[in-house]
This record gives sequence, C-alpha cells and structure tokens, in this order.
Amino acid sequence: MIKQRLKLILILLAVLIVGSAVYLYFEHLAPVRLDKEEQITVWYVDDGTAMQRLSELAEEYNKGEGKDSGVSVVLRSFSDEAALQAAISSGTNLPNVILCGSDTASLLNDGDKLYKLGDYFDKWKLSDCPDAYIEGAEVKGELVALPVLSETDVLMLNTKLYGDTDSLKTYERLCAVSDEYYQRNDSSFYTVEDYSDFFRLQIMRLGGEFDGVNPHDSDDKNCIYIYNNLLATSALERGFDLPGKTPAKSVADGEIPCAVLSSASVTECVQGSADDIEFLPVPYMKDGSRECVERLTLLCILKDDDNRQLASCLFAEWFTSKDINTRFAEGSGCLATFGESKAGDDETAAKLLSTVTELLDGDGSVIYSLDAEYAANSIEFNLNLATLMDGLRNK
Repeated sequence: MIKQRLKLILILLAVLIVGSAVYLYFEHLAPVRLDKEEQITVWYVDDGTAMQRLSELAEEYNKGEGKDSGVSVVLRSFSDEAALQAAISSGTNLPNVILCGSDTASLLNDGDKLYKLGDYFDKWKLSDCPDAYIEGAEVKGELVALPVLSETDVLMLNTKLYGDTDSLKTYERLCAVSDEYYQRNDSSFYTVEDYSDFFRLQIMRLGGEFDGVNPHDSDDKNCIYIYNNLLATSALERGFDLPGKTPAKSVADGEIPCAVLSSASVTECVQGSADDIEFLPVPYMKDGSRECVERLTLLCILKDDDNRQLASCLFAEWFTSKDINTRFAEGSGCLATFGESKAGDDETAAKLLSTVTELLDGDGSVIYSLDAEYAANSIEFNLNLATLMDGLRNK
C-alpha cells in the first residue's frame, strides 16, 4: 500500500514537472513567428560611444538573429535630440523604433504614437532590469518604452588648471572659486552643458519641482535664486562661458578647468590617459540634498500593424538581452540597464565608471518620471536661457 502511494506521488510529481516545463517553453521560450518578413527602421541620436556602436550591432543582428526570425533593421541617425524631435514632428515616414531620451519619449507618448509594451514584455523578459529603471519607462503603471542606458551628471575637472577638489562641493563655493579664478586669470572657470537638466537637478535637490518655465517668468523661488544669484552673476562677473567645443573636450584640452556635464558626453570626445582628469559629484546647493539623477535612454516602438509591431518587439528583445546590452553600454560612460556595466580598456572610461558607481551607491539617485509638459517646456527653456546667458556674457 505504501509503495503504491509512493509510486502515485512520483507519477504526479513527474506530470507536474513535465507540465511546468511545457508551460515554460510555450509561454517564454518558444520562438515567435511573423506572418511575413519585415524590415524595420530605427531612428537614434548619434551622440555618444554607445550609439556609435549601434551600426555594428544592427549588422550583427541582420546576419544572425534577425535573419533567423525574418526581421532586418535599417538605421537613421540624427545629430542631436532636437533634430530627432523635428523629424518626428513632421509626421511623415516615421520609423518603427526610436532610441531617445525621456523627453522625446514623453512627447511621443503624449501624442499617442507609442505601442504599449506590457503584453509582449512580461516580468520574465524584464527580469534582468532593475525595477527602478522599468518604472522610469512607465506612465501610470503602463510600460511605454524599454530602458537601454542610464547616465548621470558629473563635474569634470582638469587638475592641471585647478586641484582643490574639496572647494567644489557646494555650488555657492564653486561660484566663489570661479570669481577668484577669473580675477587672477581673466578666463572662465566652468560651464554647464545643459541648462534645463542643471536647473531640474538643483531644484529637485532643494525639494522642489522644475517645470521648465523661463526664470524671468517663473515665481519659483529656487529657480529665481539659481538664475539670479548663481548663473546670471557668473555670466556677468565670473567669466562663465560655453565654449565652441563640447564642454568635455574643452576641459580635457585645458581650455577651461571644469564643467557640469553628462557622463555620456565624456567618452565620446575624451579617451586615453586620465592622469589630469577627475570626476566629482555635481556641486549641491548649500541648503540642498546630494542626490544624483539618472537619465534613461529609452527604446520606443511606434504603433503600426500587428506584424511590424511584433517584428519591432523581436528586435527589442534581442537588443535588451544581457549580452547585447552589456556590449552596447561598455565604455560609454553610461550604465547598462539589462546587462553588466563595464568600462572596457579605456582609462578615462574606467575612472568615470568608478566615480559614477560610487556616486549612485553613496548619495542615492532619482529617476524622473516621463513628463510631456516638462519635455515641451525644456526645449524653449534651453533656447531662452542660452539667449539670456549670451547677452549677459557680452555686456
């Protein structure tokens, strides 16, 4: 009797194991078949080391995984996010997939152009990506994009020109140093790569929320303080400058001691020896917190017929696999979101990745939610502030 019960239990266990394996295969591992072969177009901004690697990965996909699944990829690059947004706004010959920043993704979602990804990308397919990154690609709990890279801002410093890193912890102190440096050298001490990103970070650190409104029109005390007391005064009295080169290149070449910039901007134009370069936290306001902000590069799939949407999903699933995401992010100054973050063999990239990792682990980080209103305002804000700062510098 006992042997019969034991035999029955073993049979039931075997049925359960086989049934689970069959379910697992058909639910998660069975290949998806297209109704017909598809060519999909991918738009992206060619503005960093990772994006410059995209053509190599697309060629690999077309010869391997894509060929097997009936999908081929054609790329089109843009010089910057503004050019990409202008092409999207034209509304003609839109692509199937767009790799872009959160602002562009917000505008796409607000225009009801995005295919919602939750049905295809279940928890199993997203299991290699931290929840915080997934939440940064959601709107009201609905997945509208896939995070493929994360970048954060740093203060890049040329220690040949200025070596006292302890004096650059607060932004108010940086401005005082800038004043002293300008008086002694009659040249600029620092610059800021992106005005709206800088305002958004510092106002968040002060406990507020930046809406992208022109500081001349804003009634936000934090926005007014940052503009009037720090940036505008810097432009008038401290030699604040926005060089012709990218800020990272200007710092590396010794034309300016330091710059607040994105980690993704560094390795595109600065490689090799990092003996004279240090990466520091972005100075915080004297009354503010020290949190960092991570900004995501997102993969968006646009609405189309079912077969092309499925083809785009197949490419996106391959592109966000652990190995491909690791290779895509390697040495870029960005963190991989599905894979492992690696610096590669470059000394500057290694020092940058070490600093970014320490900052995020030590001070903590915030990932902004997708916000179409801010995205629209930030474009005009950057244009307006550039005009204001240029005018102040020329006085």
